Amino acid sequence: MQYFASVAFLSKEKQPIIGEQLLAILDDRLVKSNDFFQICILNLFTVTNQFNNIARLVSLYDSASINVQREILLAAIPAKCSSWVSEHKEKYLTMSPWCKRAFILASSILPTDEKDVFLGKIVKLSLSNDDVLEQSLIKWALKKKHK
Repeated sequence: MQYFASVAFLSKEKQPIIGEQLLAILDDRLVKSNDFFQICILNLFTVTNQFNNIARLVSLYDSASINVQREILLAAIPAKCSSWVSEHKEKYLTMSPWCKRAFILASSILPTDEKDVFLGKIVKLSLSNDDVLEQSLIKWALKKKHK
């Protein structure tokens, strides 16, 4: 992974090709059988949108494990994939706790009005006073302005 991370950020023009290669590795039998390997690969997509393969990445979401789904949600942020995030809002209440947290973060890229309604009303109403982490994530996401 360190190799891919170091090579991936050397050459901007090669990043989409590297992104394709990283996603191709996900089809490897060994990688498919291990969430940790998949998460390590997908984590690279959470720090840059330069891999330019978000359509393929989000297409993996429904068939992925909850751990991998979380990484895909986080990868939607730098890719500014707000339409895809918006389409998945109705799934929020059925998500695992860590996917919910990732989705709250991903909601930061939604248009301001949509984000305010979703996070400020729908999500907050589903939380208890003990959900301190979620409350903090919501505050962060509501303040976040994406360019």
